[in-house]
Amino acid sequence: YFPELVEAALVELPERCVIDGEIVIATADGLDFEALQLRLHPAASRVQMLAGKTPAAFIAFDLLALDDTDYTSRPFV
Repeated sequence: YFPELVEAALVELPERCVIDGEIVIATADGLDFEALQLRLHPAASRVQMLAGKTPAAFIAFDLLALDDTDYTSRPFV
């Protein structure tokens, strides 16, 4: 549903990592939840069209694992 995020993740993130966060669509008026819901569509042509029209962003807020290191038992500091 979010090919632009897959492409960015493959380029920007380490090969072996687990991150937690949220997918958002930001507009001049703030975050647009309705536009985000419209992106959840089974037709590949619509997914591609909306990826260009209303691109999504991923807001990462937690690194859970990197390579063979599990960070889930560590405090958030």
